[in-house]
Amino acid sequence: MFLTGPAADTDRVTSFLSSPGCSGVPAGSVPEQPRAALAGSRLERLVEAQQQVACAPAVPETVMAVLAAAAQEVCAADGAVVVRNAGDHLVLLAGAGSLRGTSGVCLDTEASLLGWVASTGESAYSADVRDDPRVDQAVCRKLGVVSGAVVPLMHEGEMTAVVAVTSRQPGALGPADVAALERLAAVAAARLEAADALAALGSSEERFRLALDQAPIGIALVGLDGHWLRVNDAMLNLVGRTREELLAVTFQDITHPDDLAADLANVADVLAGRCDNYRMDKRYVHADGRPIWVRLTSGLVRSPDGRPLHLVAHVEDITGHRAQQQDLERQARTDTLTGLLNRRGWEQSLITHLDRALAAGESLAVAVLDLDHFKVFNDTFGHPAGDVLLAEVAAAWASKIPSGATLARLGGEEFGLALPATEANDARDIVTALTAGIPRGQTVSGGVTTWLPGEDAAELLARADGALYTAKRNGRNHVVAVVPA
Repeated sequence: MFLTGPAADTDRVTSFLSSPGCSGVPAGSVPEQPRAALAGSRLERLVEAQQQVACAPAVPETVMAVLAAAAQEVCAADGAVVVRNAGDHLVLLAGAGSLRGTSGVCLDTEASLLGWVASTGESAYSADVRDDPRVDQAVCRKLGVVSGAVVPLMHEGEMTAVVAVTSRQPGALGPADVAALERLAAVAAARLEAADALAALGSSEERFRLALDQAPIGIALVGLDGHWLRVNDAMLNLVGRTREELLAVTFQDITHPDDLAADLANVADVLAGRCDNYRMDKRYVHADGRPIWVRLTSGLVRSPDGRPLHLVAHVEDITGHRAQQQDLERQARTDTLTGLLNRRGWEQSLITHLDRALAAGESLAVAVLDLDHFKVFNDTFGHPAGDVLLAEVAAAWASKIPSGATLARLGGEEFGLALPATEANDARDIVTALTAGIPRGQTVSGGVTTWLPGEDAAELLARADGALYTAKRNGRNHVVAVVPA
């Protein structure tokens, strides 16, 4: 079995988990989402959950409660539980979701996947407990548990607890959830070590120093003028500087110029009392010159009489997450066959071209090109040959278009071309030159027009499409330019 017992009390962590700066879908449960997007969503949840656990007050009971809630969220599980290994039995320390309220319940280790992990020290998952001999089938049926993932929590070199998540769906939990739970368990172990050390320390200064130094994320005290007053090792590693180097400069000095104004505005709001803290994604400049994307949560510390003293900053490195997001966005805008922009990317690019033309008071020409009789070509030579032709045409045109122009594949054998600062006659000459020498003796028809200030992208494209249809009706293999009145 995974667990048995009544139902929780994690209300003490509710406000903590919902606070700014401290806040899962398994691969098999949402088939309509692209796998890459799902992976990006899981990574974002994991980053957020690690910060929750790392920021949890250094009290073992609270750490366990936060860990259970974070585990459920990361894995999009129905329930989560943290269990202490007491030798011949297991004691439930904290629960979340459907397992909330199980704190204090004792379990036998026999016929239990929790007990198996507790005795072996190895992580495990069960995609379908109904076929798993390690699991108490009767108890799982009673609780509605169909799949689960379990990992050990190592503390001071020994396994002192087990972290588990459960789902009512078969195949909902698997290796990716085990990996996520192992990451959370490692952060929780570090937090428990801090809790142990804090319990043995008497002074508030020593407590703060330990929490600061052992935190897995960057933590810093920042003066009201921006100077770094105190930083932990994680912060130094993040920006690639020694303690002496960082304490000699301000946060303004290492903030990316494009992000500085927004950061200063947030600080001004905090100092003016318009808010108590703020959170933003920004870039620091690493000592080697590369940008480091971080998620910054910063709050103001005041004296007992209300005077602003300094800022406390929590800094999480999200560079890898941002890179993955940007890659997913690039994939969503790119045609996989030709490497050009796809229709979505074209529409976004055309809006940018229109905004620039309006701001600069310049002309903008747009053309739509279409390979003639492409269906006949596919029927004659086969679709693979058609794909090769499209790729060859795209490569040839991309090498010939003027600097600043945008070429996209709109779908099938249709392409779009945006030509900034270009009049209709010049655009027609450019497009006509592109249509010459198409591989395999194919021909191309094209429609060209220019933008009228005040019209939107849809109106501009409709006129270019109309010019293309005119070229098609008039025998194909030529370019028609329409100059709006």
